[in-house]
Amino acid sequence: MVGMAARMCFEMGLHREEAYNHRGNPNTPASTLTIHRRWLWCVLAMDRVVSITLGRPFAIHLEDVDLALPTYETTQPMNTAEGHEIPSTDEEYRGAVFAHIIRYRILCGRIMSSLHRGRYTNNEHSALTAQAELSNDLEEWHAKTSTLNLESGASDGAKVSSFLTAEWYEMLYHNALLMLYRPSPALPLNSSRATLAVPIIYESAKQAIGFYAHLHELQRINYTWITLHSVFMAGLSFVYAAGQHFRTKKSQRHGHASPMLRSDPSILEIVNICRSCSSVLVAVSERGNIARHCHRVFDRLSDAVLSDAVEYHISPRVGGLSQPLPPLIPALCNNVTPNITPSNYTMDTLPSEGWSFQDPMLSSMLAVDDVFRDCFDDLQHFHESAFGEDPIGQLSQDWLGQIGGV
Repeated sequence: MVGMAARMCFEMGLHREEAYNHRGNPNTPASTLTIHRRWLWCVLAMDRVVSITLGRPFAIHLEDVDLALPTYETTQPMNTAEGHEIPSTDEEYRGAVFAHIIRYRILCGRIMSSLHRGRYTNNEHSALTAQAELSNDLEEWHAKTSTLNLESGASDGAKVSSFLTAEWYEMLYHNALLMLYRPSPALPLNSSRATLAVPIIYESAKQAIGFYAHLHELQRINYTWITLHSVFMAGLSFVYAAGQHFRTKKSQRHGHASPMLRSDPSILEIVNICRSCSSVLVAVSERGNIARHCHRVFDRLSDAVLSDAVEYHISPRVGGLSQPLPPLIPALCNNVTPNITPSNYTMDTLPSEGWSFQDPMLSSMLAVDDVFRDCFDDLQHFHESAFGEDPIGQLSQDWLGQIGGV
C-alpha cells in the first residue's frame, strides 16, 4: 500500500514545487494546496515507519523532493491593548504538530541510511561524524517539542490524542536514541565506543518501556504490529545492555574489560522493567494475530538476564568492592549530550584503552547468552518478510557475533 501511494504521489507531481504553481484553478484556496503538500509528507512518513520496521529500502528519497519541509514555527501569542493574550490559531498549532512528526520520521530515516544500511561500513570517521550530526539534530528536535505546550496523558478532562501528549514525544525521543546508538554496520560495538553506547541504550530502553507502559495504562497507544515491534525492540535493547554490563563485570573478575554502567542494575529494577515490557507486549499482541509468540521470547530472555543479575548480586566481589570506572580522556567529537534521565552520558566517558566485547573465556558467558542462542531464529524472523534485515534482526546478529556465534 505504501508503495502504491508513493507511485501515485510521483505521478501527480506532489514531490515537485512547480506542480503546485500550475495545478487546478488559479482561485484554488491556499489551504487546499497545503493539504496536497501534506499528502506527500504523510506518505513519506508512512514509508519511513514501514521501511525501518521491516528493514526495506525507502520508496521516497528526499533527494527527489524539492518541497520545503514543514515548518516548526507558529505565530507567537500577541497581547491586546487590554493585555489579553491572543493564542496561535488551531490550524497553526496542528501544523506545528504535523511538522514535528514529519521531521522526526525524516530524522529516523537519516539515521537508518547513515548508520544501518552499510554506507559508512569502511569509514569509521565518517560514521562518527554522521552520528554526531544526527545527535545534534535529534536534540534540536527534542528541544523544540517544548514549544508545542503538550499536555500530560494523565491530565484531567477530555481524552487527549497521544500526538498531543508529552509522554508520546519523550517515547519517540528515546526510540531514536536507541536507533542512533545501537550496534550498526557502520559502528559495531566491538570498540571503545561501547562505553558510550551501552549506557545510553540501557537508559533509553528503560525510559521507552516506561512511557509505553504508561500510555498503555491510559489507552493512548496504537495497538498495531508497528507498536509491537517498537516495544519488543526496546525490551530486547534493555536485555542486551544489561547482559553486556553483567558480562563485563564477570570478565572484570579475571582482569578483563571495564564496567559498562555506572551502577549495577538491581534485581527489583530488572523485574519491574521486564514486567512492564511483557505486559505491553501481551496487550498489543492480543489485539490481533500479530507475532503472538513474541512475549514468550522476551519472557525467556528477561528471565535469563534476571538469573544473571541474581547470580552477580549474591556472588562475592573482587576485594569486596565493585570495580571503579575507567579514567577519562578528551572528547572525540563535539556533539550534544543526549538528555537522559537520571544520568547524562557524554563523549568524555570513553576509556583510555580500546575495549572489545570479545572475550575468549567461557567463564564470562551468561545464562541470557545461552537462551539468546535458542531464540536466535525467532528473532531473525520476527516479521515474516523481514529476512533478518530489520532492527531486531540486526541487533540479534550483532549480539550473536559478540558471543562467538552459534
